[in-house]
Amino acid sequence: MNSQKGFSLIEMIIVASIIGILATTLVLNFRAGSKETALRQVAQQIASDVRRTQTMALSVKRYEGETRCGYGMTQVDDQTYQIYVGPNSRDVDCHEITEKNFGTGDQIIETVKLLDSQIKIVGIFPDIFFEPPNPTTYIDNNDLVASEEPAKIILTTDTEDRKTISVYPSGLVEVE
Repeated sequence: MNSQKGFSLIEMIIVASIIGILATTLVLNFRAGSKETALRQVAQQIASDVRRTQTMALSVKRYEGETRCGYGMTQVDDQTYQIYVGPNSRDVDCHEITEKNFGTGDQIIETVKLLDSQIKIVGIFPDIFFEPPNPTTYIDNNDLVASEEPAKIILTTDTEDRKTISVYPSGLVEVE
């Protein structure tokens, strides 16, 4: 009688195959999860910058010792945007300025590159400008209070995951 105990070769191959399948699934899910986390972080970064821009206008923050007509954000390309400050209120009447988008008289405060090169801004997001002291919200030169629709900044990854940052007329900034 053969009384040796152990596993057969077939049993060992089956167990090794199951472990291999589980390990592959875990690695693939980890990669997908890390892309989703990166997308969420980038969306929160942009929302935070919109809020910071809004807060600078709300507090009528002085820039280089001068009171300015407002603060805004403009897109440079699908991975870069800029935070800018409007013209000096000493030089112009802020309420008579019709051009609220980035342009002559505005200065770049900061240029921001997205944290992850695989995340892109879909299309061109509209210039967002906050005019103190309320602050009044302007989207592509339009006073957002007149509209009930939020301005949207849409982000995507190469796996087509999406996040949307919405800026509402009330000033609420939301990540969906």
